[in-house]
Amino acid sequence: MTTLFYLFSNVFHIYATYQFSNVFLQKKKESAKSDVVLFTLYYIINSCAYLLFDNRLITILSNIIPFILIFLYYKVSLFKSLLSAFVLCVFSIVVDTAVVAIQSLLNINSVFFDEGFVSNIVLLTLVNIIAKSYFKYSDQIVKLPIMYYITVIFVSLGSIMVGYFVAKDLNVVSLILSVIILLMNIVILYLYDNLVNMFSQQYETDVIEQQNKAYLNQLHLMQESQMKIRFLKHDMKNHIINMQSLLSAEKYDQLKDYLAETNDYIYSNNVIIDSGNETIDSVLNYKLAPLENNSVEKSYHVVLPEQILISSFDLNIVICNLIDNALEALSLLGENDEKKITIDIVYKQGYIKILVGNSFDGIIHKDKRTRKNDEINHGIGLKSVQNIAEKYGGILKTDVADNWFETSVIMYEK
Repeated sequence: MTTLFYLFSNVFHIYATYQFSNVFLQKKKESAKSDVVLFTLYYIINSCAYLLFDNRLITILSNIIPFILIFLYYKVSLFKSLLSAFVLCVFSIVVDTAVVAIQSLLNINSVFFDEGFVSNIVLLTLVNIIAKSYFKYSDQIVKLPIMYYITVIFVSLGSIMVGYFVAKDLNVVSLILSVIILLMNIVILYLYDNLVNMFSQQYETDVIEQQNKAYLNQLHLMQESQMKIRFLKHDMKNHIINMQSLLSAEKYDQLKDYLAETNDYIYSNNVIIDSGNETIDSVLNYKLAPLENNSVEKSYHVVLPEQILISSFDLNIVICNLIDNALEALSLLGENDEKKITIDIVYKQGYIKILVGNSFDGIIHKDKRTRKNDEINHGIGLKSVQNIAEKYGGILKTDVADNWFETSVIMYEK
């Protein structure tokens, strides 16, 4: 029965090791079959070493050597492979030692502790927390809330307590219950992972949809502009005759009015921003169009090259979130309140600076967020901007003075 307990417990230990490897390895989706084969062999080698030799040193080596070989298989450098194996070994030893110390201190007599099930739960929990905090999701747009970590820790502690009470003796019932408890932990972590991924994908889909609308709007503006130019060219002869006639008759005021009317006709296509960078221009024109026919005081300064070595997708997220926040703040102001928005986007050697300022009602939160109708999405939006700024080695900064709120972002080219 002890052997069966060990074999089942070791399955979860190898699974925790697999999760640990995902922290360091950037594997493709096609590697799933390879993972199954490699970690199955890993399990067989490790289990046989323990059962045949019952020697702690050999057991440790049977953990480390296959782990290193798996890393080398995925073409990871020898140094990184050795470092990862060392970290895994230290983790396992620290967890085992801590569990044994607690068991001894509290005088716990339970097979759930004795056969490594508790150690595996703790190891799985730590690996997931580290993966989500520092490595696996470092580039993810939406980072995990603190509630995730609290949930994971409480689920693990609850599982350990349940295991302690229901699996005290070496029998089949205790074995089945121990396996079920560990499986519950894995399923909960898996479901939470999927939930986070779905939320992130939905967020990206919304951004892409918004970007597509902006591109479509820009296309309509360009088509409208081209059509007006064609009409103007078609009637150019008549326009020239009229202007020459006014000039000959020295009707200068009428000539000025005629030229002004012609100019208004050409530029009446709602092109607000024309920096030359089509991607940024399309987003800005789409977002700022609603402000053109209202009393908001506007100041725009956008100087950008055609190409920037920063993802258009990331730039759109930053710009859209900052402008959305500014527009929302303006919408909360009363009719008699001063409404103003400034946008300053400039490219300098190697980096881009985005500054959006707006007047607001003066009500702010402790973390310098202005009052918004949609608090949840506003918080996520600013976190997304901060994550992207950090991704490009930059910063997000907010300044508040009286009834003026200003957000600036610096992003460096990669």
